[in-house]
Amino acid sequence: MNVYGINKDLYLFECNNLAYIDYENRILINSLKKLNRNVENSFNETITALENKIRNDAHYISFTDEKDLQSSYLNQVYDFEIETIKNLNRQQRYAIILIVFSFFESRLDFISKVVRMKSKKTIPTKIDYIKMKIPVNDLTVYWKYLSETLNDTLSDCNEAFEFINSQKFVRDKIAHKNGVFRKKDEKDDYKFIKTIYTNNTKFDNECRIDILNGNYVNLLLLKTDELLYILLVIIDKKYNK
Repeated sequence: MNVYGINKDLYLFECNNLAYIDYENRILINSLKKLNRNVENSFNETITALENKIRNDAHYISFTDEKDLQSSYLNQVYDFEIETIKNLNRQQRYAIILIVFSFFESRLDFISKVVRMKSKKTIPTKIDYIKMKIPVNDLTVYWKYLSETLNDTLSDCNEAFEFINSQKFVRDKIAHKNGVFRKKDEKDDYKFIKTIYTNNTKFDNECRIDILNGNYVNLLLLKTDELLYILLVIIDKKYNK
């Protein structure tokens, strides 16, 4: 696999510690991919089983020529079960997104500490940046430190970081509002709205983020994998020449 021109299967880290961190990252990311796949497979299997149950329901079949009665029967008998399954899947997708962001932030924190040990440069806190009137969030506080300490050599993975950071809006609304946000906050700078992986269910003056399938998490993991790998390569080349 090539990442920004570097073959992951051929590149050999000079620093054994960085090689192990990369190995650990791969295991963790692969685990999250499998978890995501299991959630989607379970959802699809549950939906298929319910569809078969409805299809073989004698009362449902008896209303075949009376569509209004058939629809009414479906709503009365199965609506609660259908909505329960959909809500369970939505919460499972939400949970995985929170795990992905927690993993990403923890790895940025860990890698920043590795750089601190090699560079001897202190990692500023969010409060430090606020005092300097530099806006940061839980991710950019590490990214600014890494960019400054590694002498702006992060251009190769900046695009991946910007994408992940733009999705933090999704993470924050899931974590604090169960995926709900005000319509007036639906602006172009929230790039997730432009993707094909999410949708917004609207209620009066609010919207709820709906993740359409497992592809959204896969995209987050792809960008996370790319970024963490190239970041380790940059550190390896800088401090182990």
